[in-house]
Amino acid sequence: MWSASDITIDLVLDESAEDILTGVVATPAGTVKVMAEVSFTEGGLILRGLHMHSQVGGANAFGAVHLRHLAQAVMETFDVGSLEVAGASRTTGANPGRRPGRLRFTRKPSPREG
Repeated sequence: MWSASDITIDLVLDESAEDILTGVVATPAGTVKVMAEVSFTEGGLILRGLHMHSQVGGANAFGAVHLRHLAQAVMETFDVGSLEVAGASRTTGANPGRRPGRLRFTRKPSPREG
């Protein structure tokens, strides 16, 4: 499993506006570019309208296991207990126009946290 020390998150300010942020996330599996409306709640982080572009391999190369590891590392990085992701409508690939369901992650203690 990845930890916060395994990833870096760099904001791309010239591609961000107000509460919509664009970032480049470097992970052990490769780099992912993300864009979402970001808001914090008490103890949590919400990413609405998330678009992501994997710069790793081909389609689906950045799969569900990597997404769970990334979610845990993001929660550790931002010191929040939960992360909710609501994806944007698909623009390409399978079922364009379909909006994916919401994903909710809760933070698991890392071995260093006890």
